[in-house]
Amino acid sequence: MRRSDVPPPEAAGGAAGVVRRLWPAGTLAERLLIGEAPVALTFNGTSHAVMMATPVDLADFATGFALAEGIVPDAGALESLEVLPAAALGGGAGFEVRMWIGEAAMERLRARRRALAGPSGCGLCGLESLDAALPAIAPVTARATFSVAQVMAAVAGLQPAQRLGQATRAAHAAGFWRPGSGLVALREDVGRHNALDKLAGALARAGEDAGDGIVVLTSRVSIELVQKAARLGAPVLAAVSAPTALAVQAAQAAGLTLAGIVRADGCEIFTHPARLGLDEPERRAMREREAMSEREAGGDTGGGDTGSGHAGGGHAGGGHGGGGHGAAGTARLVRMANQIAQFFAAQHPGPPGEAAAAAAVADHLTSFWEPRMRRGILAYVAAGGTGLSPVAAAAVARLAVPAA
Repeated sequence: MRRSDVPPPEAAGGAAGVVRRLWPAGTLAERLLIGEAPVALTFNGTSHAVMMATPVDLADFATGFALAEGIVPDAGALESLEVLPAAALGGGAGFEVRMWIGEAAMERLRARRRALAGPSGCGLCGLESLDAALPAIAPVTARATFSVAQVMAAVAGLQPAQRLGQATRAAHAAGFWRPGSGLVALREDVGRHNALDKLAGALARAGEDAGDGIVVLTSRVSIELVQKAARLGAPVLAAVSAPTALAVQAAQAAGLTLAGIVRADGCEIFTHPARLGLDEPERRAMREREAMSEREAGGDTGGGDTGSGHAGGGHAGGGHGGGGHGAAGTARLVRMANQIAQFFAAQHPGPPGEAAAAAAVADHLTSFWEPRMRRGILAYVAAGGTGLSPVAAAAVARLAVPAA
């Protein structure tokens, strides 16, 4: 489902205009408010759940709900699906979504019957045991990898596509973003759980594989949303707000990469950063390479550089006479600083992120470079700093001069 297919706010009860009084002006004006209605979900004629939801994309909602609850393994297992206004059935407000499934699936559903009636699509209300609230999640097997810049681009594309959100300022959204395609699908609802169910249903009904893209949310991330995203098979879940501690634990166990507080100037990766090229072993390897290069630059015996360092003397016996590195050692420091700057610039892309990247590089140099290495790079910058990237040079400018 493409963005152009998202229904306008006024469609099918998505929003309604009301007149309200403005204070302190005292004038009357109209505002669009998001729609909310009871939605009854039935399977083979048996009522299963009544959810409060925004009454748009209800076929997607019902399909996604059935998938998330494990009632059916795929959209094809729904033999039929019909959305009916309650008024047409002799009732009052709301809708009924009638689904028919195979008898074996229905028998399994009866065996674990739930009485679920929750406000705005809560994913846990009505569960009959604590174990049911924390079920084992099949691990995410998708092998797709992404960059941090792609995660940020995915989230950035969400808000402009939110028709209900822009009209009412009250809608949650869930979207699916794919490299090369951008935002492939987006669904909105008053409830964040519902929005993700609608997205899952839309993808399943369209035959889209979620294993090669990023699920993006406008909300905080609770454990139910991690469970839903993992069942969807998405390798990355990114949100504008923070996750709960339990959501992080669930994402870690499921092999799901979880990014939160995603903004234009950065984000926070809580689990499985390797999928974004930011794993801790890579960071440790970088530090080991730095230490090895530093040892090579300084020399391990008395045959080091002499008389070829910066002003104040060169290496002699591996020591740092007066704080200067030889030409080869200085070149290694420059190369190392540029590699570190490239690493952190990838986490803070674009001109707006350069200051944050420089700060991160400076913190890294302060934490992991020996004082004589910092003195060497500071002296090099003081002499002109040719060859340092802008981020690396800005980072060095932030360094304090180490004590001799």
